[in-house]
This record gives sequence, structure tokens and C-alpha cells, in this order.
Amino acid sequence: MAALLSAIGGFLFGYDTGVVSGALLQLRTYFDLNIEWQEVVVSITIAGAWICAVLAGKLNDWLGRKPTVLIASCLFSVGSILMAASSDKWTLCVGRLIVGFGVGLSSMTTPMYIAEVSPTEYRGKLVTVNQLFITAGQFIASVVDGVFAADERNGWRFMLGLAAIPALIQGVCFLFMPESPRWLCGKSKDQQAHEVLRKLRGKNVNIDAELRDIKMSANELETTGSGFILGKVWADAFLRKRFIVGVMLMVFQQIIAINTVMYYSATIIEMSGFRDKRIAIWLSAGVAFFNFAFSTVGVYLVERVGRRILTLSSLAGVALSLAVLSGGFWIGGSHSSAVTVPKDLAGPCASYDFCKPCLDDHRCLFVSNPAGDAGTCLPKIEANANRSVYPPDWIPEDRICPVAGNLGWITFAGLALYLISFAPGMGPMPWTVNSELFPLWCRSTCFSIATAFNWLFNLVISLTFLTLAEALTQHGVFFMYMCFTISGFIFFYYLQPETKGLSLEDVGRKAITPVH
Repeated sequence: MAALLSAIGGFLFGYDTGVVSGALLQLRTYFDLNIEWQEVVVSITIAGAWICAVLAGKLNDWLGRKPTVLIASCLFSVGSILMAASSDKWTLCVGRLIVGFGVGLSSMTTPMYIAEVSPTEYRGKLVTVNQLFITAGQFIASVVDGVFAADERNGWRFMLGLAAIPALIQGVCFLFMPESPRWLCGKSKDQQAHEVLRKLRGKNVNIDAELRDIKMSANELETTGSGFILGKVWADAFLRKRFIVGVMLMVFQQIIAINTVMYYSATIIEMSGFRDKRIAIWLSAGVAFFNFAFSTVGVYLVERVGRRILTLSSLAGVALSLAVLSGGFWIGGSHSSAVTVPKDLAGPCASYDFCKPCLDDHRCLFVSNPAGDAGTCLPKIEANANRSVYPPDWIPEDRICPVAGNLGWITFAGLALYLISFAPGMGPMPWTVNSELFPLWCRSTCFSIATAFNWLFNLVISLTFLTLAEALTQHGVFFMYMCFTISGFIFFYYLQPETKGLSLEDVGRKAITPVH
């Protein structure tokens, strides 16, 4: 029960990072957001998460895991209500920032709390359940986006505000949950730790050996866990290698573009040729469902095949899916609608024969019929100033080309394959492995730094996607992500250890090397 209630933090993490995908299509119109402002709305939550991820280690050490989870619940509630009530883009961004603070605390604290209260034989599954809750939050967010997609004026208020409900539920229920027994031992509260462990394991389970191991780790915390902890970790070759692996798991989780796919899935689908916002939002919900459904595979396999195999197989599938996405956008761009209704105009826009080169020129606008099979390339100034230069039912586009036939479905298939591959492995494994790799005396510090790197690179990727898609083209940016993924496979093939079947105390003491 303690693990499941804390995993509501994972649900909120998923909901608040996933809901923006569909909401952004309405926010873009309601607040008249240009590309830079769209990136700010998405990325300011990540910036807040990064700030609090940096602070979360100290907060967990000072206050404990339970109070940190409660603070995160309050931040989720306040931020969600503020976003729903926003009357301008600045208030919206403040709400997104506050939610980001909650995400940062929750993303680091929840998996660590679950790992510390779970029995060894169930630890991997229960920490992976946190990732399942994250993907459930993202899926529910996409369904909520779809439900409110028709209300283009105020639908986004419901999309962003509904997260306050599970946040309040978690906050109230978690008041009755126990503190981590490992944190209690680290604070010399051995009797309380004994009582909590007895409650967690049940009356008929012998907890003496487990409690003895926890106390040994707590003694290490007293003797080693003061001063400049990161310096001590870096000076120890055994821990330094683990720290690098833990940080790089978090970095690669982001630079292989998971949150480009999650934050911008509706926009990516729209870019591929689906011009109806409601269809794009519902297809985005389908993509999120694949993420949720295949996270259950990770829960099933983590204690069977281990962390290492799940990571490597996941990276291989992600690389393939990014190749499909890159190829899909390349084919779509080469089959964009032709200029079938030329205008008797001078200037550069008159020289283009297809939609894509027309839109690549920032001075031009492509205007097409509702079916997308006839169009013309016009100067933006003239088209915006005088709508009579094209038929009234024709649609002006300055970002997205209508795509011939069913080529947009290649992109949808690539997104689905991406999440089918990512969800069982690179989704949960960075959090699971980081919750296990380090001894108690440096666990909070190392996990906090690794989480901060996760959010830092999340910020970089999400803040640059739309800009890179314009600069490198859509197929170019996904090709770049594919190259990152291949380099990650090589790195973890040689360096990632296996921690399956070992207690946290054993993992912290043993030098475990990868088998390859």
C-alpha cells in the first residue's frame, strides 16, 4: 500500500508532463503563442523539476522521504489550480513552474522511497510500478485532452486543472503512511525503524537479518556520510563508475527523445499531415496507450531477465523506431502537395512547385483546399492582408504541409514502435537502477544529482525540438536522436552492471561488473 500510494506521485509526474501535448494545440491559439513561447510553456515545468531535483537530495536527508512526498503533493495541487485559472500566459507559466517543482521532488523521492520500503524479491517490480503509474498518468492525460478537444476556448483549463484531484488524494492518504525504515535508521531512530519494518513485512516474517543489514548501512552513513559526499564518491573508483553509469542512464533516457515524443506527440502527428487538431489529439492518446500498455511488460520482466537486458533491448528498438520516424518524415516531405493553382505573382513564392519548399521559405504561405490535393504558394503579407486571393474554404498553412495518401500513418507507426520499445526498458530502468546502485550514505546525493541531469537534458531536448525541427528538418532531427540512441547502446553494453536479486545493502557493498 505504501508503494502504491507513493506511486501516485509517478501518476502526477506523468499527467502533468503528458497533458501539455494536447493542451498545447489549444494554448497556441488561445494565447497566440509563437514557437518560442510554445517551447517555454513546455519547458518551464522541466526547469522547475530540474531546480527541485537538485535540492531533493538534501531535502530527503533533512526531512525524510514522507514529508518530501507531502510537499510535492501540495505543489502539484497549487500549480494545477493556478494553471486552470490562468488569464494570461505569464500566470500559466508560473503554474507550470510550480508543478515542475512538484515533479522534481516526486521523480527523485518516489522510486527511492519504494525501493527502501520494498522486500528484495519484489523491489524491482515495485519500483517499475512507479514507471507504470507515470505512463498511466500520461495516457489518462491524453484521454482527457481528447475529451476536451472540442472545447477549443476553455478545454485546456480542464486538461491542466484536473491534476489537482489525485494530488489532494495522495496528500491526504500519505499522512497515514510510514517513513522509510532506512532513513529512520540513518537518523538513529532504530526503534521506530523496527516498528515500521514489522508493519511493512507482517507479523510472521523474521526481520532481524534485514534490520541488521540496514543498521550496518546506517553506521556507514554516520561515519562516511558527512562532508563533501560527491567528492568521496568520486575518489572511490568503484562508486565513481557506478555514479557515471547512473547519471548516463538518466542522460540517455532524455537524449533519445522520449519527452519530445510525449510532450509534442500531437504536434508531431499534426506535422506528419493530420490537419484536424481533434484527430491529432486522439491519435496522440493512442500513442500514450502503447506507452502505458507496454510498461506492464517491464513490470513482468524486470525480475526475470534483469535490468541490463531490458535496457539494451529497449535501446535497440528505440533506434529502429527513430529510423522509421526519420524515414517517414523524409518520405512525407518528398511527397508534399504540389502547387496546382499558380498565381500570377512576382517574387520568390511564385517559383515554388511544392508545399515543402514553399513553407521552408519564411516569407511564404501554402494555401490548400480542404482535401489537401490542390494548393498555391502565396506571400504571407498578401495572403494575410487580403483573404480574397484564395477561395474562402481553403486552409492557409505556415508550418504543416498536407501529405498525400496515408503517409502520415508511417509517423504514427514510428511513434507507436518507439513507445513499445521504450516503455519496458529505458522508461523504468534509469529510475530502478539508480535507486539500487548506491550505499545508503550517498544514495540521496547520487540519486539527486542523477535526477538533476535527467531534468537538465529533458529541458535541453524539449526546449530545442521545434527549433531543431525547423533548422535540421523533421527527418534530420529524428536521425540525430537515432545516432544518440546507438551510442547509448554501445555505452551500456560495456558498462552497465546487473543488480537483479540482490538486497540494497548487498548492491552497495559488492563490485558487480557487466557480462558481455
